Parts: sequence; C-alpha cells; structure tokens
Amino acid sequence: MFEQHREECITVLNEIFERADWFCEQYKTGALDNFTVTKEEYCSGFRFMPRGYYNPSPVRELIVGNEKRGRLLKQLTSRTKRYYRYLYDDGVMRRTDLFNGGKLIETTYLFHDDNIVWEIGKYVQPQNDSSIPIISKEVYENDVLMEYSVCSLYKQPDLAWCAINFSRESYEYDDVGVCVCYFQQLSTTHQPPAATWTRLNLAELPDMMLQNQKQPVSSISPVTKKTAGIYREMRLEMERVNGVNIIARCTKEYHEGHKGSGWALS
Repeated sequence: MFEQHREECITVLNEIFERADWFCEQYKTGALDNFTVTKEEYCSGFRFMPRGYYNPSPVRELIVGNEKRGRLLKQLTSRTKRYYRYLYDDGVMRRTDLFNGGKLIETTYLFHDDNIVWEIGKYVQPQNDSSIPIISKEVYENDVLMEYSVCSLYKQPDLAWCAINFSRESYEYDDVGVCVCYFQQLSTTHQPPAATWTRLNLAELPDMMLQNQKQPVSSISPVTKKTAGIYREMRLEMERVNGVNIIARCTKEYHEGHKGSGWALS
C-alpha cells in the first residue's frame, strides 16, 4: 500500500536539503525582501501550526495532536501578544512574520513556482544561522493541493543538514473534498542534536527502518547510538459531517520504526 509513498517521501526529503542550501545563499544577499507590500493580515490563537490560519493542509489539525490554526484578526490590539503577520505583493503571500511579546522572532518566505510553493524560514531573535525553523513544500494540480511536506532543519558540525520531525501528507479527492490522506512521519524520541536524520541513501531508508536493521548500508554510517527514531505511516479515510472533515477509518501499515542508531552520510 505504501511503497510508492515511501519513495516519494524520501525524494522530498532530499529536495528539502537542496532547497535549504539555496535559501541560505539567497537570504545572505537580502534579495528576498525585494517586493512591494500591498496588503497585510494578522492571525492569533494558533498553536504550533506552521503559518497559522493559512496552513495549507486540510486535515493537519485532525492528524497532528495539539495543533491549532487560529483565527484572522481585524486589527492588532495591546492584548495581542503572539501573532503572525502575512505580507502580500499584488495578492500573493510573500512573507510571514511571527511575533511574540511584541518581538519579531521568525520570518518565513514563500516561493511560488508554477504548481509548487516552498515556505522557508529563519530565526530573527535569537539569530541562528545553523537552523531553519520551518521548510515546507506544497504541490498543486489545477489549484488543488495534492501534497504537503514540512519539517525543521539544523546543521551538524560537519555542515550537513539534519531533518527534525518531518511529515508528509498526500491526498485523494472526491466530489465533496478530501476523501483519503496518506500520512507519513519521521519522528524522534529525543531532542536534537541526538535525534535527527540527514542526507540518507534515500531509496533504502524505508526498508531499513521498517525491518529494524541495525547495520547500515555501505553509504551510511551511524550518527549516534542515543538516537531512537520512529517512522510511521497511516492511510486515513475522511468523511464530512456538517461541513467538517472527520477521520472515518485509519489503516496503520507500520508504527514501530527503526530503534537503533540515527543515520548520516559517511
């Protein structure tokens, strides 16, 4: 059921690492802010949801625990402490700013390329050149979202990117809306730097994790024996009740995941 989705999942991870390198070079030039702000919007009341109210996933709040997209505000008040600011250029969202306690702490940029939208962010306070708090990829067909992948990145001392809590959703639709969602997650049981994955032998990672292999393939070497990673995947059948998506059925193909070392290129 999931073989094709596993391969696509790993391919997306590789694209994310490459896009992160490109973004860091662009960020240094200052060219990313070369646009004219024609509209601003604000959102508050979100909880952990990337991009808050405008998170593209139609089902994320149902799948990922403790996330909430929040609501749009007509205006900011003195009581608004934590909020997103959305900046548009000619009707297209180009940047989001995350504020907390009146301070700008994170900025993300959106890159629109035909049927693909990338969102990539940087910490502002405290400034951290070795981390990307969010990087996501959206894939559309005829303006309908088909895939959504998101994770955080940080750099190891050897300057290799490591992914933290990567997840990927892909969707099937009927006449009403989303009817099936395939959800995949490379999660962790420890905080970084122990629990991470980096540039992997992508074609072999799923089988390696699913079979609990303890010996790496030739091109991969263990990062640390302290890492305990979890790979899980689910097929969710959706229904709409009173105009709201609910999960009607859930098929879990695999949940245990790899319990040995983390993996990085040798």
